[in-house]
Amino acid sequence: LEPHKVIALDDLHIDWDPAATLWMGYYQELLEYKQRTGHVFIDRDEQFRLWKWMNSQQDQYKRKRLASSKIKLLEKVGVLWTHRRSTAKPPADDSAVTADTSTG
Repeated sequence: LEPHKVIALDDLHIDWDPAATLWMGYYQELLEYKQRTGHVFIDRDEQFRLWKWMNSQQDQYKRKRLASSKIKLLEKVGVLWTHRRSTAKPPADDSAVTADTSTG
């Protein structure tokens, strides 16, 4: 794009990377969830959208499609990439929990 068009679009607050903006929005929700609950174990029944997003992150991680910068951010907040069945409540002895969000 020509510079004057970029400036005009910037004036309209165009989001040049909506996928990154969406990801950071969910990450912010995860941070707020952890602040509220003290952990990053997402209860599917209470926070379905966030649970689904975390499930997607786990799937991308398993497929080696999750960017290292995102992995670092998720690990920084306490996500572990080990596999364990989810339960209704986080384990009492873990400050960080698995990103395995499978049910059943």
